[in-house]
Amino acid sequence: MGGSAGGHLSLMQGTKGEDGELNPKGAKNESDRVQAVVAYFPPTDFLNYGTSGTFFDGVVREAIPGGKNPFLQALDYLEYDEINIRLTKVTDERRIAEHYKDIAPLYHVTKDDAPTYLLHGDADRIVPLQQSELMAARFKAVGVSHRLVVKKGGDHGWEPTADETEMVADWFDEQLAKPKN
Repeated sequence: MGGSAGGHLSLMQGTKGEDGELNPKGAKNESDRVQAVVAYFPPTDFLNYGTSGTFFDGVVREAIPGGKNPFLQALDYLEYDEINIRLTKVTDERRIAEHYKDIAPLYHVTKDDAPTYLLHGDADRIVPLQQSELMAARFKAVGVSHRLVVKKGGDHGWEPTADETEMVADWFDEQLAKPKN
């Protein structure tokens, strides 16, 4: 469970978790699959951010005008340069797009993903509601159990109400009571 970047990470775990496999000694590793996910206002598709073809990087770099966005360095895609023994910024747009696709939960959805509860405000100025709508549509297309609750007038980062907390608890109770496959 998480909100914003935490919601993104929760969705990544819900879509990329793997069943336990046999390790080299023949013992079965534990699965890292989760049984349920709750994500508040999560970014889900960095290549289509708000509208089709709008790249996340450019939107977020302009979110706080005047270069005062404290998160700009987090957007940089770096790789280790073995020759010069340092990290260098990747500037090739194709490689950056591949990277953002790899870290976007939308592109990892499969029919065996964890049931997911999405909550998103319809007035979110940082992560467009479209991000949760895309995720819900992809879940629906492959048959993953999910719900999308849209908070009227909800901006980014609200404090959950008692009703929302109860809905989330009920979702977890419902999902976690189901037997594992």
